[in-house]
Amino acid sequence: MGLSPIPNITSRRGVVIAAAVVTVVVWIAMAARFGDITTGLGDTDDATRLTLVHDMLAGHGWYDQRIGRFWPPTGVFLHWSRLIDGPLAALMWLLARVVSPPTAELFVRYAWPQLWVFPAVAAALFIARDLGARGAVFLAALVLMTLPQAFVQFLPGRVDHHNIQIAMALIAFAAAVAPGNAVRNAAIAGVATGFGLAIGLEALFYHALIGAGFALRLASGDDRARPTAAYGASLGIASLGLFALQTPPARWSLTFCDALAVNLALALAVAGVGLAIAGIVAARWGRIASWVALALAGIAAAGVYLGLDPNCLHGPFAEMDPRVRPFWFDHINEMQPWWISYKNEATGAMQSLFMIIMAIAGWLMLFVRPEARRQPGPWLAGPVVLMACAVGFQAHRMLDYAFWFGAVTFAAGVSVASERWLRGRMLPSAIAAIMLSPSVLALGHAEAMTVIKPKTAAEKSSAARDSVGDGCFDTRAYAPLRRLPTGVILADIDYGPYVTALTDHGVVQAPYHRMTTPILAAHVALQAPPAKAETLIRALRATYLLDCRRHLTQEDAGSLMDALRHGAAPTWLTQVSAPKATLTVWRILPPSR
Repeated sequence: MGLSPIPNITSRRGVVIAAAVVTVVVWIAMAARFGDITTGLGDTDDATRLTLVHDMLAGHGWYDQRIGRFWPPTGVFLHWSRLIDGPLAALMWLLARVVSPPTAELFVRYAWPQLWVFPAVAAALFIARDLGARGAVFLAALVLMTLPQAFVQFLPGRVDHHNIQIAMALIAFAAAVAPGNAVRNAAIAGVATGFGLAIGLEALFYHALIGAGFALRLASGDDRARPTAAYGASLGIASLGLFALQTPPARWSLTFCDALAVNLALALAVAGVGLAIAGIVAARWGRIASWVALALAGIAAAGVYLGLDPNCLHGPFAEMDPRVRPFWFDHINEMQPWWISYKNEATGAMQSLFMIIMAIAGWLMLFVRPEARRQPGPWLAGPVVLMACAVGFQAHRMLDYAFWFGAVTFAAGVSVASERWLRGRMLPSAIAAIMLSPSVLALGHAEAMTVIKPKTAAEKSSAARDSVGDGCFDTRAYAPLRRLPTGVILADIDYGPYVTALTDHGVVQAPYHRMTTPILAAHVALQAPPAKAETLIRALRATYLLDCRRHLTQEDAGSLMDALRHGAAPTWLTQVSAPKATLTVWRILPPSR
């Protein structure tokens, strides 16, 4: 059996069955290891998504997207898509007709991210099929089943937005390089890009490369006039339609750099129309005319985007107050570069590095096959993989794309090597794919480092504490808060989303760059001396102060938070939580006359 060839599952039916098998294996693995979501909400983004969904279930309309309990009474309009809030709220409402609302919410939180595993895996396997040799689908399925890091955004409870964005980027790429009905595939790619960007802009670079791939194939003289026109038309229609669907009409004229606002929607529409026109021009007047049309389309799209909001030249955080960077933004874990991640968690960082190395090696291996040099897939895969690696190296949260695009490109490269040097035999090819996979290489690195530099007792103790957690974000810790009269809570920045998701209270701050004014004010107040902090906190209209002593934070000496951590609460605060409660809560007393 080991000398038999790799199974031929390159047909559409074979790929779908393989994707279904991988999906079931991933579901089982997740259920065994991450199945209990009853005591946690995931991260702050998942908690904020639940806050938005709860508001919708409580009667907020589709266009009533302001989170009033963030920084009340002003509230905050986040840049998040209603295209996720709506389906989540609808599913919870429907299930609540037959089970209790808490049970319905728990089920939806568990099932929602799992629903996106199959589309992502299927798209990934189609990509592998169209990039590699005969065994690429089998090897890609094997690699994905042994690469848990690729599925971190699909874990039960992950209801924010990253899983859908990953799935849309993979679908757009798969459609762009798929053979067969080129017009249909191009239209699918355009819709997937429009939908993915309506959800969020993290995958903007990859969608831009996919669009550039359509343009370059048209300009190179390939017979791509109709597919390019279909891609451009579907992209423009999807972008404008989804923008109008999810954006309140009163905000249609507002520009932003962190979401699908009017500047980006119009730019995508202009680019889409430009591609469609370029396709028509190419069919009638040839290659040179198509180059001119494409250049004009690109200039026009960029002009619309930056002309409406020049600040966007500086990226999605262009309008963020730079004063919050030193104490908050520059310390967000998911925004850290690779070398910082290595200091915090070496094994995970090495797994990322090995994925980057193997992805690039796999891409280069594709060109061993002469026919690959004449196909668009490998040429598009290179820029996408290199972009994913470069961006992921700079920001930890972007490594998800490096794992997905990298895994399928690596598997496709192994399939080419297998065909050339292993005669396509299943067992040696499977062993090679597994032994060279990032998970196995990272595990080997970790074991080697243990031998070279064993952990001290203090390091083992610290690792054990980290694995257990401090309990500060356990949903059970927030139950006593629900019994307090509703008010506004001032706490460390990360507690805000959990408070609003689990209670009826409002919060002064939450970890989002559109809230830099209250973030800065809250930081100044909490780090001020107790006497000065009283005036600053009353100006924030806070009712309660909240802290979790188990959660280590850096406090300025002599500050209010430093005093509270040492049990020296000022007289204008009175503790209302139980002495041994996980969360310590103080009520802010009325000012003395």
